[in-house]
Amino acid sequence: MNNENSGIFKNYFSALNILFIALFIGQTIYFFVGLYMIQSANINGFGGLNTIFMFITPIVVLSIILASKFIYTKLVTEFDKSSSLDQKLVSYRTTNLIKLALLEGANIFNISVMIITANYFFTALFIIIIVLFFFNKPNKEKFIMDYEVSANDALNI
Repeated sequence: MNNENSGIFKNYFSALNILFIALFIGQTIYFFVGLYMIQSANINGFGGLNTIFMFITPIVVLSIILASKFIYTKLVTEFDKSSSLDQKLVSYRTTNLIKLALLEGANIFNISVMIITANYFFTALFIIIIVLFFFNKPNKEKFIMDYEVSANDALNI
């Protein structure tokens, strides 16, 4: 493999980390805007919805978290590991974006419910999802293990 391709592969994970940071910043900004809205606007929430959302939101969030893990695992296991490094990288980016987008969607739903109900319980769910989000940060080691990258290719990444 030539040096030009090696540079492209090294920049590949930098680009994935930029996408990760952008997804993280988006949901964090939305969270702080929601907190600001609750504190400054004296939002009382919508009475009866608080009880309903206290049961529905954890179920929806847990379902999305499990779905993100299931979909990622399914896509990785169904991928042909004998493919080229380029194809493996494209698949890794796609599967990670799907997984991270689902986690972000769970957090956006959670924050929206927090704003609607003005209930700080959903802050705890936000923290849990953010921690899971960071545990799912794309990196070279996960890529090498999940896609069974050869030793030669792993050295060029």
